[in-house]
Amino acid sequence: MLAEDDNAMTRAEAQAFKRACCCFGLVVTSTTSKASTGVSPHRYQLNTRIGKAQELLLTKGESLSMVAAATGFADQSHFTRTFKRVTGATPHEWHQNRTP
Repeated sequence: MLAEDDNAMTRAEAQAFKRACCCFGLVVTSTTSKASTGVSPHRYQLNTRIGKAQELLLTKGESLSMVAAATGFADQSHFTRTFKRVTGATPHEWHQNRTP
């Protein structure tokens, strides 16, 4: 076991590191990730990607295919299916409910 010294990470730093690893696709054990974020690493990554997609849809007015590519989805169809599964609405429906 590591001795507690100036080089040891705090619990908050360790949790932030685990969350960052999930964002970059690094392997972190599922149990520790779920304990720190409340969701599985896969769900955390999906939520992060969909959040970025929502931001792009609202601020940039990008096409769905461009948003899909920018957020790491294989294609527009894969993006749309995943978006609907996570948010409960298609990207178009979601965007219409957010704009005047």
